[in-house]
Amino acid sequence: MALHRLSWSTWTLRTQVTCVIVLVVLTFETASVGLDYLQIRADHKSEVSNRGGAFVQEVLPALIAEAVETRADVASGFSSSERTLRTGQEPGTSEEEATRLHPDIATALADRLRADGFEVESMLVADRRIEATDSDHDVFGAFFSQHQSSTQETDEDASLNPENVAILSLRLPDDPTWYNFYILTEPMNTVPLLMAASLDTGIALFFTFAMIALVGRVLGPMRALSEGAEQLGRGEKVDVLPPEGSKDVRETVVAFNRMSERVRHAYDYQSSLIQSLGHDLRGPLDRVRRLAKTTSPEQIRDDLLQRINSVDDIVGSVTSFTRATRRDGTLVRVDLPSLLDALVEEQLDLGHQSSLDVKAAVTVKGRHSALTRALRNLVENAVKYGTVARVTLDRTDRFAVITVDDDGKGIAPDQLENAFRPFERLNAEGPGSGLGLAIVKAIVVDHGGEIELANRAPSGLRATIRLPLDPMEISRTEKSSLAPTQSQ
Repeated sequence: MALHRLSWSTWTLRTQVTCVIVLVVLTFETASVGLDYLQIRADHKSEVSNRGGAFVQEVLPALIAEAVETRADVASGFSSSERTLRTGQEPGTSEEEATRLHPDIATALADRLRADGFEVESMLVADRRIEATDSDHDVFGAFFSQHQSSTQETDEDASLNPENVAILSLRLPDDPTWYNFYILTEPMNTVPLLMAASLDTGIALFFTFAMIALVGRVLGPMRALSEGAEQLGRGEKVDVLPPEGSKDVRETVVAFNRMSERVRHAYDYQSSLIQSLGHDLRGPLDRVRRLAKTTSPEQIRDDLLQRINSVDDIVGSVTSFTRATRRDGTLVRVDLPSLLDALVEEQLDLGHQSSLDVKAAVTVKGRHSALTRALRNLVENAVKYGTVARVTLDRTDRFAVITVDDDGKGIAPDQLENAFRPFERLNAEGPGSGLGLAIVKAIVVDHGGEIELANRAPSGLRATIRLPLDPMEISRTEKSSLAPTQSQ
C-alpha cells in the first residue's frame, strides 16, 4: 500500500493549497454547525427553565396554603392542553435521568424558589421526547392525543412528529408526595439547522472549487517551468515557454527562457572549443613527432617520442571525454534489465566473472548509448580492478538503483570523491586515461541521477547509481499499489 508513503513534502503546491482551502472551509463549517447546535440547546434549556419555573411559581403558593392531605385535590385543577400537574409517591423522572440532562436547571430553580420564600426539599428536572409508543402512558398519552388531534387537519403524518415534555418533580418539606409538573416544549429540532448548514456548505464548496480552479490557473505556469527545468537539466531541447500568470511568474519564465538559451549556447561552444583544440593540436604534434624521429642520439629521441606520445594520449582522452559526454541522440525509454544483461553477457563472453540480480524490472528515460557507455565502464572497472562484477538492479519510490560490486582492494576512504575527477587514476597500474569514472559521473548527473562509491567489507568496492524512473513507470506503479486499497 502506497498511502503510507505519502507525506506533505511530496505533494505539489497546488495540492497543498487545495488541502488547506478545503480544511479551512470544513473547519469553519463544522464550527458553525457546532455553535448553532449549542445555541439551539441553550435556547431549549432556557425554555424549560423559564416555562417550568413560571408553572411552579404559579402553583406553589396554592399548594403551600392547603393542608398536606388536600394538596392532591388542589393540584388536579392546574392542567391544560400544554401542561399538567400530577401527584404520586414517585417522581416523574429518575434521578439518573435528571442528573444526566438538566442538573443545573434543577439547582437554579430550587435556589430561585428559596429566594422567593418557598422551601423546597428536593427537585428534579428532566427532558423527554414523546413518541407514538408513549401513547399508552397516562400523562404522555394525553399530550400525544391532544397533539395528534390539533394537527390532524393540517398534517396527515402529524402522529409521526414527536413532541418534547419538560418534567419538573418537586417535593416540599414534611410532605412525602412528589408534585410532577409536565410542560410541552418545542423539540430540539436540528433538521432546519442541518438544512441551513448544507446550503452554507454547498455555497462554500462552490467558492472552494472556484478558488481551486483559480489556484490551478495561477500555478500552471510554475508547473510548466518545473518541467522545463527538468528537461533542461537532462539535456532535452526546451521550447520557449510562454510567459503566463502573475507578473512575478511571467518575469521568472522570461528569465528561465534566457537562461536556457545561454546554457545551450555555452554547452555547444564548450564542446566545439574542446574538439577544435584537440583537432588543432594533432597537426603540430605530428610534425614534432616526425622531427623527433630524426634527432640523435637514440636515447634523446626515445625520450622525446615518449613525451610526445603522452601529450597525444591526453589530447585523445580529452576528445574522447567530450565525445562520450556529448548530448547526442534522443531520450528514449531504456529497459535496464535488458541493457545490464547484455553488458554482463559481454563480460562472460570475454571469460570474466560477472553476474546480474534483477530484483525489480524498471525502465528509465535517457540516451541509450550514453547509459550503455556509463554502465559498461563500471562493469569493466569491476572486472579489471576487482576480478569480478556483481550487478544488482532494484528500485525505490522514484529511482532505479544499480549497484556494481567487486572483490578488489577498494579505494582509500579519503580518495573516494577524487576517483571521479578527470585524469585521476589513484595510483592504478596498467593502461588507462583516468577518465572512466569521470565519464560515468558526467552521464549519470546529466540524466538527473547520482553516483557514489563505497568500500565493502572485508574488501572490494561498491558503485551505486540512482537514476530517476520513467514518469510513466512511476504513474503505473502508484496506480497498481493504490488499487488494492481502493477495492477494500
